[in-house]
Amino acid sequence: AMIFYSLPEDVKGEITLQISDSKGNVIQTFSSEYASKPDLEFPYDFMGGYAGDRKLTKNAGLNRFVWDLRYPTVDFPQGTIVWGFLGGVRVAPGPFKATLNVGDWNQSQTFKVLKDPRSSASQQDLDEQYAFATQIQNQLNEVYRAVKQIRSVRQQANDLTGKVATSGKNNSELKKASDALWQKLTAVEDELTQSRNEADQDTENYPTKIDNQLAYVYAHL
Repeated sequence: AMIFYSLPEDVKGEITLQISDSKGNVIQTFSSEYASKPDLEFPYDFMGGYAGDRKLTKNAGLNRFVWDLRYPTVDFPQGTIVWGFLGGVRVAPGPFKATLNVGDWNQSQTFKVLKDPRSSASQQDLDEQYAFATQIQNQLNEVYRAVKQIRSVRQQANDLTGKVATSGKNNSELKKASDALWQKLTAVEDELTQSRNEADQDTENYPTKIDNQLAYVYAHL
């Protein structure tokens, strides 16, 4: 979706563009001050990257922003490596609204996403595909939210053990408990994601876990 907007000279401050669905729910908000997440790194860039823009321009005169018709990407942890897709869900055909905000001024414009004329799928088919893809993305976000939490707790336990040791106190019991917790948390993490992957070729050497299995199915929607 190509969105054109015209700005006067010397626009100060941030401008934003909100994309909303027919019910008024905000799908994406883009800014002139920062690019939408994630940074272009593996795996998202490797498996397709962005088809649209990520940051607004605010040049005097005519500007153009291209929305790739997708929701925000999966919120994956730093260093994640999978063979699959972790981008945002593509919207189903239907009405949408773009709202440009410049200081206290804003203007909205409705538009319609059309079905690919080469597709024989019905609107119901596309709506069901969108709903299924959304379920998988939500599952992926839950998996990676758990992975982040596990890693945070492990780091906190490790930091606490180290602080007690540097203070000169006996930390043997604390370290024993920390090690036991570390093993339990790691066992859970190793079912959620393949932590041994350090490069894309590693996915051929180590068995895939829940995140990669979901991302593989997600890539075909």
